[in-house]
Amino acid sequence: MGNLTKNLGSQDRNQSEEEVEVWSLVQPERESLEKLKRLSIRSGAWFRVINWKQRRLLDITMRTVDKVRSSLLLKVLAPLVKRLLQAVGGNVRNGTLVLMGKGAYDMMRSAAEKIVAVAQKWGNKSAKEWLDERFLRYLIVMNLPRNRNFVTIIC
Repeated sequence: MGNLTKNLGSQDRNQSEEEVEVWSLVQPERESLEKLKRLSIRSGAWFRVINWKQRRLLDITMRTVDKVRSSLLLKVLAPLVKRLLQAVGGNVRNGTLVLMGKGAYDMMRSAAEKIVAVAQKWGNKSAKEWLDERFLRYLIVMNLPRNRNFVTIIC
């Protein structure tokens, strides 16, 4: 029992950084986890990246809670979600973009066009060049769950 506590204590620092990164990008809710599961099954990552015990843990979590509130469960799920996001999108941020889907892309495209129009009215001649994938990704990342008010301010 002492070794287990010692191992958990040393891993706690590494996991807390990982945990903050993952849960700042993905909401710990049933819908988000189910969508991540669907995407990872379609890409084959569900069976390739996590083992059967980890899959069962995610399944049980999705079946029993609407929103994960337990800090212990969040710590346990964070590395699993991170691995699935990396497998689906190549890295955690791209995986989150894939998870958000086409609707978020379309919404951010509209917001980006409005931002460019405002910048051009203010006299910025190079603003038209902003409409590229990098700017759209920036807007999507800024609109992730921790920044929900961003789109309502723009639109």
